[in-house]
Amino acid sequence: MGLLDAHNPVERFFQLSMLGMLGAGYGAVVTTEALDFWTAFPAGAALVVRFLMIVGAPGLRVSEGLATVLAVAYIGFFPIDYLYLSREFLPATVHLVFFVASVLVLKARSMRDFRLLQLIAFMQMMAATVLSVSAGYFAFLALFVLSGVGALASGEIRSKLMSGGRVARTALAGSRRGLAIVTAAAFVGILAAGTGFFVLLPRTARVAMQHLVPSRFHLPGFSNEVRLGQIGEMRMTSTPVMHARVYNQVPGLELKWRGSTLGSFDGRRWYNETDRGEPVMVDQKHARLAPLEQLAAPGKRLQYEVQLKSATGDVLFFAGLPEQISIDAPQIIRTSAGGYRVGGFAAGMRYAAWGFIDTPENPPFARELGAGARAVYLRTPEMDSRVGELAGRLTAGVDTAERKARVIEKHLLTQYGYTTELPVESPRDPVAYFLFERRKGHCEYFASAMAVMLRTQGIPSRVATGFQSGTFNPVSEWYLVRASDAHSWVEAWVDGRGWTTFDPTPPDLRPQETGLLARAAFYMDAMEVFWQDWVMSYDLERQLLLADRVGRGGWTPGFSWDSMSGWIKAVWNSHVAKWGLWVAGAIVAGEILFWAMLPFVPRWWRRWKQKREEARIRRGEAQASDAALLYGRMLEALKRQGVEKPGWLTPREFARTLGDSPARPHVENATEAYHEWRHGGRAEAAARMLDALSGLDASMRRS
Repeated sequence: MGLLDAHNPVERFFQLSMLGMLGAGYGAVVTTEALDFWTAFPAGAALVVRFLMIVGAPGLRVSEGLATVLAVAYIGFFPIDYLYLSREFLPATVHLVFFVASVLVLKARSMRDFRLLQLIAFMQMMAATVLSVSAGYFAFLALFVLSGVGALASGEIRSKLMSGGRVARTALAGSRRGLAIVTAAAFVGILAAGTGFFVLLPRTARVAMQHLVPSRFHLPGFSNEVRLGQIGEMRMTSTPVMHARVYNQVPGLELKWRGSTLGSFDGRRWYNETDRGEPVMVDQKHARLAPLEQLAAPGKRLQYEVQLKSATGDVLFFAGLPEQISIDAPQIIRTSAGGYRVGGFAAGMRYAAWGFIDTPENPPFARELGAGARAVYLRTPEMDSRVGELAGRLTAGVDTAERKARVIEKHLLTQYGYTTELPVESPRDPVAYFLFERRKGHCEYFASAMAVMLRTQGIPSRVATGFQSGTFNPVSEWYLVRASDAHSWVEAWVDGRGWTTFDPTPPDLRPQETGLLARAAFYMDAMEVFWQDWVMSYDLERQLLLADRVGRGGWTPGFSWDSMSGWIKAVWNSHVAKWGLWVAGAIVAGEILFWAMLPFVPRWWRRWKQKREEARIRRGEAQASDAALLYGRMLEALKRQGVEKPGWLTPREFARTLGDSPARPHVENATEAYHEWRHGGRAEAAARMLDALSGLDASMRRS
């Protein structure tokens, strides 16, 4: 065995630090949602296998030849991935890089391999720095810095050891602890300095970096097209989509975050014709989105703030009829269907808006619907004639368009069931299949059925896509909107009122999560809001606000301590009052047991380490320097019995001074085995030395 084997403390510390760097880079990239499963899983599995190689299975190795064969084989597979699987150069290249990196993780031995892995980990962190908008990135960044300091420090010692010279194992025994202390101290210093720079320097490059990175994976349904079933698929995931804070709650108002509207329907998908939209210029972070007549209309307004995540593309979401917006962008784009987008990468975008709340008493200002738009919103595809007949029966004798819409809405709400399960097979006419056969579905089917039925009665209609209000987080006082909150509803044109919202979908009766786990999730989400608020959106304005809060001694961004105290009281009343005495008794008993057993812990720890070392030596993994460790252990055992070896005696001379002591034969056997192993290089003497020490321990116990 060479000096730098897997059991050398410096080597193990170095490899674990390297693995920490790679794990941090890998985890940071995973938080960006840019990796598909078939890339993320093998790379993660390679890290786990390498960890087992370091701590539990040092014999597991990937040979240089096998690694080369795997790398070359995948390079040959790259054109197939590019042409037939990924069909794009960038994803195929990412697959190649991660596969080669995974092979390198498994076979790395030389310093050249480790340097290359350090570069890969660094590039992964750089990619995540540009792409990630998640608070989880900070945790991985901290792990990367901590592991990086440890890898650099232990790597330097490792290089010196590899350069030559013979070092006793006793000199390395405490090196792992020293390296850990140095690493932790350096990490704390870097973190403190980084925190200072964070307070002083706003994140001015965030917007520029967003425009350099193309849009990644995003949820469907907010572009110019959505097929029936897409929003239902979205509702099966809990990916966070955005956060929203409402400043003036309107009692009884059910929020709908509207993203897009779709006017054309071919029987299976809703879509808009190609629409470049018109730019709305933003002046000093402010833009007017509604005509002056609308701004002057009486009625209730809603003021709110939105933080977008990475999954929504470039669409902006609004509650109510948007009138004004405050946003850090040069312009936004308004589509002919009344939607808004930023025309670029919107992940991490933050904006405040004012929306008009449409009520029967105070309708919004409405212009006439043009003949061209009216024709689009009345067009129906070829479909089952029963759809129009049902709409006609329901609205017979109803005089106004709004009342007809209410009748159809009520019919769908009360006569059909809600489910997130998709049909087993795609029907030829999805709307007719929903209305007359299956009679249950999710929001797209309800909205599509109502919109088509309205069109058969001469009422212009369209489908709106977006999200329900989301889940209110009492800790951060923000709404958390997930992909599972995706929703679609109907907007019908009512003369004199304009586009009016109707929602024919029955409520989703699935139970909501409650209890301590749900509360813990609220605190994790509050941390995410804090990250978006004070890191991703940290600019000069936020910097001045931070300085003001610190100066007043009241900096509590993103957390409501009143709600936290309320939660603590609720937990006390519901749990502590019932189980308090039992819990207190268990804690006291545990404390007594802990302090009673504490004096024995060092002895148990020493014995466990000895057993572990003996097992390693008996497996044939011993080094010559281990002989000195075992001989020192023998001297410590004799010292506890009052027998101490003078420094001027050789091991053999010391054994002869024991006279007729019962320990003498065991000491002599251990001494001879020590000389054969330590100076003669005979590793088989290790087992005899262990046997002699076991006999010595037994004789001491008898005496």
